[in-house]
Amino acid sequence: MKINWENIDPQNRKIIQKVTNDFFRNSKISHKIEPGQTTVSNGETIDHKINYKNIGSKDLKDVLVKVVLPQGLDFVNSNQGNFSKDESALTVNIGDLASDTSGSINISTKVADDVKDKDILVVAASIIYTNPENNTQEDAIDYALLDVVKKDSNLAAASIFGNGDFLPNTLIGWITLLQALGAIVMIGQKLYM
Repeated sequence: MKINWENIDPQNRKIIQKVTNDFFRNSKISHKIEPGQTTVSNGETIDHKINYKNIGSKDLKDVLVKVVLPQGLDFVNSNQGNFSKDESALTVNIGDLASDTSGSINISTKVADDVKDKDILVVAASIIYTNPENNTQEDAIDYALLDVVKKDSNLAAASIFGNGDFLPNTLIGWITLLQALGAIVMIGQKLYM
């Protein structure tokens, strides 16, 4: 399996991973999963859109879309298909898909409260179809990675002091801490003098 990284922003850890299999290089279908955002927090609702299109010259048969949600991402609803809690997957039976025809599926999910900070949630969308040229079943897979930033009551302090440690680990954190200590000393001097 060949992995192609198409869009990486390492500073914010926003990653969209595209996986292609050399065997299916001449795929008859194009699809992409697009999350509403790639950085998520516990309790947030995230909308995903799966776009698909028959890019071949012939009609495809038995087209099926399956979207698998990871642990930590709960299904809310979709505009079509059936969701299985056991598989944590949405299955949409498209049926026949004419040449140069496209469509989309919308899914709404919610980030679970128990996700951990810096977790990565992987949403996978696969399309399975029958190739009319050789009557074989083929598939295409796309992934979206969601980077978790956990919400806390200490979120403001964590952003000022680095990552929520007791002592700051950034220059801005140390400057802020020293300013706060200086202000406390000045207030103390004015109160007791």
